[in-house]
Amino acid sequence: MDALECVLKREKEAHQEISTAHKKELDNRLESYKNNPSDLLDWDAVKNDW
Repeated sequence: MDALECVLKREKEAHQEISTAHKKELDNRLESYKNNPSDLLDWDAVKNDW
């Protein structure tokens, strides 16, 4: 049973990894935020526009 739990845990962790493309996009967005912290959209305004 312990061996099965170990295998299932590894499989679960393997499927939770973020792709390189997603990591790059997150890094780009974080960098953009760091460079322009006041350049944000208010969620209520965005929600009302949709």
